[in-house]
Amino acid sequence: MSSRILVCGLGSIGKRHLANVIEASPHSEIAILRTQGPMVNLPRVLTCFQELDKALDFCPEVVIIASPASLHVAQAIAFSECANRILIEKPISTTLKEARHLQESLDSKQCRVIVGYNLRYFGSLQRFREFILKGKYGRLIRLEAHVGQHLSTWRADRDPSESVSCRRDLGGGVFRELSHEIDYCLWICGLPHNVRARKSRHLGYGDAEDCVDLWMEFPGGAHAALHMDMIDRSRRRTLRAICQDATIELDFITGVININGKAEGETKSSTDTYKLELEDLLHGRTEPLGATYQDGVSVLEVIEAAEEDAQ
Repeated sequence: MSSRILVCGLGSIGKRHLANVIEASPHSEIAILRTQGPMVNLPRVLTCFQELDKALDFCPEVVIIASPASLHVAQAIAFSECANRILIEKPISTTLKEARHLQESLDSKQCRVIVGYNLRYFGSLQRFREFILKGKYGRLIRLEAHVGQHLSTWRADRDPSESVSCRRDLGGGVFRELSHEIDYCLWICGLPHNVRARKSRHLGYGDAEDCVDLWMEFPGGAHAALHMDMIDRSRRRTLRAICQDATIELDFITGVININGKAEGETKSSTDTYKLELEDLLHGRTEPLGATYQDGVSVLEVIEAAEEDAQ
């Protein structure tokens, strides 16, 4: 199946998406929009645009927006006029107000939007969620999520002090950069009725928060405690559910699920969730479907409530 595909942004995540597009869709016309940085000439890439208007003339059918979050809304509104499928990397915007403006614009368009919470395609997380939703181990009492990795190790080829991840104006900071944890908690528990948070800064660069603790309470009685940081020298990403009849633990790095301390079933190697996400975008074949635009708005609602409480 051939399409006109445009990738916006050529940072680390943009390069990953571009490589996956080239592999998954060898007969498509592929172009790049890069508003910052020099023109590039890459194999299998038809052209590199530096201006939005010229990229619009390309009339892409599929658009992947992997630019800084501050550009997401303007680019999504523009390309929704011609594209029928758009992937917007998380967060969908730097502010909830802008995200809702884009939502109003998309409501009148025949355009499917996926938000880049690719952990939803991780098989172990899907199985973990199914245990809870089906009540296999009784009622959920508490979720505990922990993610930590020092920013200097995120992108080996870049000075961390120049990273968008530590700049608030570009959508950086722990709340937005590590919002996968917020998304999958909402995916499991629904919308919270109470949000509290504490944030701090410890890195010697940037102006965004680099350490966050967030607590959510849900209508069904369950509550969640999330720790997210960019300062931990020992990489960690784990999820724990305390249920009535068992404690379920997931290690995202190994893919292992433990029930009451014992491994559950076979441990399979992690699948490339970005490739599954792309397959869903191009063909709509992967189940369950990825995060919707409303899911992305809900994450920002939690983030802004948490930021207000953390003040």
